[in-house]
Amino acid sequence: MSRSSVLAVVLAVAALGLHLRGLGASALWQDEAETAVLAQRVLARGLPYVDDGRNLVSQNSGRDADARGLWSYSPWLALYAAAAGLGAFGTTAFAARLPFALCALGALFLLHRLSRRWSGSEGVAAGAVALTLASVPWLLHARQCRWYALGALAALYLWWAYEEFLAGRPRARLHLVLSSAALFHANFLVFFAVAGGVALHFLVVEARRRPPERADFRAGVALFFLLAPAMAYFRVFARADGTGGVPVSRLGNLRDLAWGLDAHVFPFLAAALAVWAARGRERLRRPLALLAGGAATLVLAPHFFFRYLVVFIPLASHVLAETGAFLGERRRWAPAVLVAAFAGTNLLSVGFWGGMRPFSKRDLADFAAELREAPADPLSAAGTLLAREAEPGELALVTYPDLSFMFHTPLRVVGGAQGDRPVRAGEVRWVVVRTEAEKASFPLDWSLYEPVPLGVPNGPWGNRPDPGLHVFRTRTDLPPAFIYRRR
Repeated sequence: MSRSSVLAVVLAVAALGLHLRGLGASALWQDEAETAVLAQRVLARGLPYVDDGRNLVSQNSGRDADARGLWSYSPWLALYAAAAGLGAFGTTAFAARLPFALCALGALFLLHRLSRRWSGSEGVAAGAVALTLASVPWLLHARQCRWYALGALAALYLWWAYEEFLAGRPRARLHLVLSSAALFHANFLVFFAVAGGVALHFLVVEARRRPPERADFRAGVALFFLLAPAMAYFRVFARADGTGGVPVSRLGNLRDLAWGLDAHVFPFLAAALAVWAARGRERLRRPLALLAGGAATLVLAPHFFFRYLVVFIPLASHVLAETGAFLGERRRWAPAVLVAAFAGTNLLSVGFWGGMRPFSKRDLADFAAELREAPADPLSAAGTLLAREAEPGELALVTYPDLSFMFHTPLRVVGGAQGDRPVRAGEVRWVVVRTEAEKASFPLDWSLYEPVPLGVPNGPWGNRPDPGLHVFRTRTDLPPAFIYRRR
């Protein structure tokens, strides 16, 4: 077996383990549960209805649906992907997350092909995959029942289609249209960022060498008419300014984007090395430009969350691997030093030199600890208890995360951000509040309810993947968690 084949096997085994081990060990947090519960509605009725007569899916006071009661807040592709997992393997966290973990594995396969095409080097392609596998933000988001991995796969497909287009391949325009549609229906905000980066690169760099042809305009028109109904249905442009106002929102986006890139995706000193390397390595320029253009377009978004950067992590990994190869041609030890500095320290981050980040990174060790043993959390414990003791259809009031309890229990769940949903106090059998202060959310006679200990710390109530918010180990600094049961 050749050296490259051995490396490919090692990377494949590592990817399978990192993406699939313990995939169902933790309960679905609020946003994951939104996807999963709507996927259950897809299985039941073929379409994502927000209300099944028992539970209402909403995080915006009921404003997430159209007049027919169909989900209209975000695209549906992730809902159908989750439905495939639930239909095949049952109502479990593992089944809900599996389709997206498989999308992440597909994204790594496509990254390898694209990186090898850009670089002409099997070593750079393997390095790009390895660096992506070393990205804990990538691993956390790739294992979610959410659009993140699906969006990354579609983004890599779009970048590959763009390469086909520039090479003059006969079906390139078809691939551009299909990949764009897939990315839009994964997340339309990320679609505008990735497609915006591609369009910007073509107009600034490629259009002089290859002026647009009539067939290009036809493909663009076809894409517009393909996406126009969805743009209208999801009110894309009506929501373009968000809720914070254009100046404040964009300045906040710039700050948060810079923080996310420097800390977790492409540290700015590594970016400076890549820019320097691109001056002498032409094949590095296009992926670097696609990364810069796509990320910069996110500044124009109505709001920013780190999750929007996840699709760019594989591309950043390729740029870093190619930069390392360029440096290695001058100093053989340089690639190893670059990778060690990137994976194990914050030396390449401007934030470290500004005193905002520690020298060492602990996230890989933390992630390994979580794979060995998932942290105990009250959501999983409460879900297990209620699935065992509660009768189907009993009423539970939940401050947060109401959608998680809809997925993991047979209860009728009211609360969260569902809006006004009147209930009779005498019907309430269970109550979930995270703190004593949250009791004020429900005007109940609390003397009628007894606390039921869960035997775990009081947090987190759903383990978010966001950097700085994810919990890798069981919290020992919190009081015990309870839910309340009617006496």
